[in-house]
Amino acid sequence: MSVNNGLSERELDVLKLVAKGASNKEIANELYISPNTVKVHLRKIFSKIGVTSRTEAALYAVNTGIVPPLSEDQNPQPTAGLDTVLAEGARPGDERRRVILPIVLAIGLIILIFASIMVINLLDNTRDETMGTSPSFAVIPRWHQMAGMPTARSGLAAASVESRLYAIGGEAGDQVLGTVEMYDPESDSWSILGAKPTPVADIQAVSFGGKIFIPGGRLQSGEVTSILETYDPRQDQWDQGAELPLPLSGYGLVSHEGKIYAFGGFDGNQFVTDVFRYDPEQDVWDLFASLPEARGYVGVASVNETIHVLGGFDGEQVFDSHYTFTPALDAGDENLWGTAASMPEGVYGMGVATIADVIYMAGGVSDQERKSELIAYFQDDEWKVIEGPENWIGSQAGVIAIGEDVFVVGGRNQDQVSSSNQRYQAIFTVSVPVIIK
Repeated sequence: MSVNNGLSERELDVLKLVAKGASNKEIANELYISPNTVKVHLRKIFSKIGVTSRTEAALYAVNTGIVPPLSEDQNPQPTAGLDTVLAEGARPGDERRRVILPIVLAIGLIILIFASIMVINLLDNTRDETMGTSPSFAVIPRWHQMAGMPTARSGLAAASVESRLYAIGGEAGDQVLGTVEMYDPESDSWSILGAKPTPVADIQAVSFGGKIFIPGGRLQSGEVTSILETYDPRQDQWDQGAELPLPLSGYGLVSHEGKIYAFGGFDGNQFVTDVFRYDPEQDVWDLFASLPEARGYVGVASVNETIHVLGGFDGEQVFDSHYTFTPALDAGDENLWGTAASMPEGVYGMGVATIADVIYMAGGVSDQERKSELIAYFQDDEWKVIEGPENWIGSQAGVIAIGEDVFVVGGRNQDQVSSSNQRYQAIFTVSVPVIIK
């Protein structure tokens, strides 16, 4: 039986991968789409087939013949541990396991509680001392110094494709660069790739469909460009897309629900309020909305259906504002924008990354002071200050999330640029083994 309920070819591809147990990130990598696009497809799939969970969707895929059911030989065998004990403890006639099961559960619960307390203490101990907390035991190091970039620079773009970090462009001293260097976290090593055809600084990048998109930027001449150049890491090849509606540098850039959004920036004469939207499939830009105030060097992050727009600079004032922007409403500026908890202080030129719906903001400039701390915004609408790394971060570093880590590359402190590559372990995995003889 095959009943697809009007699912498109792409939605069927997504559903098949869901039925195989793939995560949103794995689906995105497999189909060369963004994780946010995966979420959009899943919402449509759930609505069309009348389910509310991935498990129900997987069962639907099997029951309707979209994917074949696993045979007994294909079914994975449970590994030794608590799951095995629970399964075997239900077998009649095994009194020993009937006695052991409650004990195992109690021990497991105690271990989980203790592990949770450890994780909570680890998180609390990363807060700044001004928040009034003190460690109860030694903290596991969360910042790590990795192999430095071959080229020191700031104002660069950072992007991730297939769990590799790409550092592109930027400037060192008075030299604007087109340099492209790739970092492999597994081998902790860098490779030099084909240079960007148009060297630019004060740029951002996003990855979409396996490619990296970099619009605009400041040229060696000091002029600002509207060019859009795209990079295919698999081919080590550059191409051009549709130009921005106006020249821009120092903008905020984010990929969200299959589109790319550029917030504010500097057009060569002044900071602007424009929010431009780019459709990668159609290769078209349009003016989508306006910022509440003109500004540049903002931080932007996509979390679920919302884009967070942080801080910025208008040539005179440094902002501590925290706006939320919901493109799905598409109902005029007054309905697109909202507000959330302001940042601890005004900042611009910072790097932003998102892991597990937590926004991490690194470095930047506040009242002409270049910062080296990391702060995080949690979905309880609260900012938390996290201890910075040994090496300074400064302004306009490249910041990107890869897996459970935030990588911070380069940056500027006064007239000095950095080649440092610093990794912050945002998430700890706590293993709780249970062995039954």
